[in-house]
Order: sequence, then structure tokens, then C-alpha cells
Amino acid sequence: MAEPRALSDYLDRLGAALNSDPDLAARVRLEVACHLQDAADAQGGSAEAMAIAIERFGPPVWLARQYTGLSLLRRATRLSGSFLLIAGAMFLAMRARGLFPVHPLAAVSSQVQFLQAVAFSIDKASFFAAVLLAAAGCIVVAAGRFLAPFRRRSEAHFRGWAVLSWIMLGPLVLCVVADVTLVFARLPGAAIGLPAAVSLLSAASQIGLLAITIVIVRNSLRRLEETQF
Repeated sequence: MAEPRALSDYLDRLGAALNSDPDLAARVRLEVACHLQDAADAQGGSAEAMAIAIERFGPPVWLARQYTGLSLLRRATRLSGSFLLIAGAMFLAMRARGLFPVHPLAAVSSQVQFLQAVAFSIDKASFFAAVLLAAAGCIVVAAGRFLAPFRRRSEAHFRGWAVLSWIMLGPLVLCVVADVTLVFARLPGAAIGLPAAVSLLSAASQIGLLAITIVIVRNSLRRLEETQF
């Protein structure tokens, strides 16, 4: 019989080295356990056979590093895709508001008109900037597929991608602030009805989507910092 303690200790150290990605750690633990058990059984299944199999497999930290690039690539793919999906959802929210425009009951002052024009320009420019940066993030992730086998290069690559993730948030925040400003600049002089309700729902959904984006980015980058290169 193979000694279970040696295998358990090895798998625990391997899981600890992959703790930044629990799903990956669980899969790798199962795969490695099967390989080591098969290797030990092929040599008689003794404790010595298991020790030899573990020694040949290599240190758990070294083994975990072989999966680091793939783990980061998967996380980066999810984050970049989330950015594009959230940008698309924000666009739909803005389009929904356009289908039910708010018509003021009284004439709007020139100051309010100027504020609305500035906010609309900022809103449009920042939205397209956010989409372009999200697309650039997808390109960076695609480049990571070629760098994943090279640990040192992939580390620098994904840390650069982390910086880009924070940069992508800037235009998105500016877009939401400008859009919400537009909504609340138009509502005071508008009639109560479906258009006003749609505008409020659109603004609330954009704020919610922005909050979700910030949480996703923060969690992804926190796990990046926990990753052992």
C-alpha cells in the first residue's frame, strides 16, 4: 500500500501554491493525484514507490508555476469579456432612454442647455474610449496566449494587462457620471410618466453595472497579486 500521508502533503503544498485560482487548484490536485498514484502502483504501490514518484514529479511550487500563465490568461479573458459585455449593456441602457425621450414641460435655460451639451460630448467620447480600451485589452489577452509558455515574459505581460484594466475603468466611470448628469439635468422640468421612469431605470442600471465592473476588476487584480510566479 502506498503511504497516503506523503501524497496528501504533496497535494496540499501544490494547492497552496495555486490558492489564487481555487478551481484550477482543484483540477490540478485531482490530475496530479491520479498520475502519482498510477506511477506508484506501477512500481508496486509501496511507500517508497510513492516517494520516488513524487520526487520525479518535481517540487509542488515548480509544478504550480507551469500553470500560472494559463491561470492568468483565463482570468484576463474573463475580465476583458466582462468589460465588453458591460459596455454593451450600458449602450442598450442608453438606447432604451433614447427610445423614450424626456420632453421638458417648460423652456430650458441656456445654462442647462450648455451643461447638457458638455455632458453629452463627454458621455459619447468616454464611452467610445472605454470600448476601444476594452478591445485593446482583448488584443493584449490574445498576445498572452503566445507568452504563456514563457513564465518571466508572461508575468510582465499580465502585470501590464493589470495596469490597462485600471485605465479602462477611467472612461467607463466618466461615461456613467456624464450620463447620470444628463438624466438628472432633464428630469426636473419633465412630466412624470414612462419616459422619466425609463431614464431613471437607465441611470440606475448604469451605476449598478459600473459597481459590478469595479468589483470584478478589484477581485481579478487581487488574485493576480496572490499569484506565485
